[in-house]
Amino acid sequence: MAADSVAADVAKVRAVLRKTPRLEPERASAILGHDEIGSGAYQSFGDVMLSFAGAPAAPQGYRRWLDIEHAIAGLGYTADGVRYTRQYFASYPDGVIVMRVTADKPGKIGFKVAVATPDNRSITLGVYDGRITEAGALKDNGLKYEAQLQVIAEGGTRSDAPDGSVTVAGADAAVLILSAGTSYAQHYPDYRGADPHDAVQQRVDRATAKGYAALAAAHEKDYRALFDRVALEIGQKMPDEPTDVLLSHYRDGASTADRALEGLFFQYGRYLLISSSRAGTPPANLQGVWNHSATPPWDADYHVNINLQMNYWLADPTNIAEAGIPFYDFVDGLVEPGRMAAKRILGANGWTLFLKTNVWGETGMIAWPTAFWQPEAGAWLASQYYDHYRFTLDKDFLKKRAYPMMKGAAELWLDVLIVDPRDGKLVVSPSYSPEHGPFSAGAAMPLQIVFGLFTEVAEAAKILKDDKFRIRI
Repeated sequence: MAADSVAADVAKVRAVLRKTPRLEPERASAILGHDEIGSGAYQSFGDVMLSFAGAPAAPQGYRRWLDIEHAIAGLGYTADGVRYTRQYFASYPDGVIVMRVTADKPGKIGFKVAVATPDNRSITLGVYDGRITEAGALKDNGLKYEAQLQVIAEGGTRSDAPDGSVTVAGADAAVLILSAGTSYAQHYPDYRGADPHDAVQQRVDRATAKGYAALAAAHEKDYRALFDRVALEIGQKMPDEPTDVLLSHYRDGASTADRALEGLFFQYGRYLLISSSRAGTPPANLQGVWNHSATPPWDADYHVNINLQMNYWLADPTNIAEAGIPFYDFVDGLVEPGRMAAKRILGANGWTLFLKTNVWGETGMIAWPTAFWQPEAGAWLASQYYDHYRFTLDKDFLKKRAYPMMKGAAELWLDVLIVDPRDGKLVVSPSYSPEHGPFSAGAAMPLQIVFGLFTEVAEAAKILKDDKFRIRI
């Protein structure tokens, strides 16, 4: 659709709002909404499948756990007098996921391991010397991918099979080391980088040579350098109970469970952001990095009517600013496609986007009636840049990174605000309170966001001595 026709649709909605104070979402969507084409979804890379021959139907003492202080997960159970344990962690410094399977008696570890991949991609599967390799490309956009899984048996035997699986038998313990990658790069407009093969293979090779103990130590050192910066003491005492039992106490009104859960949830939020958002990765999305589906709800994308912003509200206040780096990298990458959205949809300078976006620089509209119109999303994202400056007083960040994109977001609203004939004041129109509505001229939330942006841009312009633009604000 031509840019002038989209801008004409916006003008049509504004004209309606000059005659009536309310416009129902369905009618606004019928005029302005557009169906998405090929936006895709954040999806599961695949599954590592372990099959244990003779696994007990009813193991004793089965327990799953997540240690958020050390960022390690695991499970354990007893069968036929043997205690079995599995431990997992994802190492940022080594770029691998590691699993260790152990038993408290020798020679008791045996399983078959294989990989499974969704059918929306091509796959070439191979196995050699205990290493499973899968590689291919997505069928829709040709994005290349590769994963390598090294299986290491401590004692016993390890054998490769023609079907691409590896079997461990009679071992004392086993370690699995996985790394994966794609040819994606956060680079507008092609979003393509190098074939992932070399990088994936190097990571698995290095991790295999390093060994489990050194991998675990490096992982914990890296994670705790961030996690240990903040402790929350609110009088809580964490009982030695599973979380589901603790939640039942909370529902029954036990105050000790209340304090314990609040303290736990505070640190759990920090654990999640540290674990899903580090330099060189995309930012945390709606489902985090743990999405298991090829067709997740809401595409596991980035909703910018609050969700992406909210994911990162805790980064500076809880002293894990490094976890916010992917947020700034990602939003920086939206500015250029956001200029296209500003020009095509609003006929304006500057940049913005609407309800949702993704790693492909989506900045346009969708057709969902109650959630498609959010042109102040860019302004809201820009505000978090200024919040970071307020926390750090990093003037270099303000000058080189925050101010240019804040200024671009403000330039849009200098063009887009219109005079409300009711009182002669500048308002956002059309405007919409997210997922609530109806459409109106001058809804409170968009006006507050734009007013906040102008205030912050004026402050930043004063600090940086950009008097020419500050006068415009």
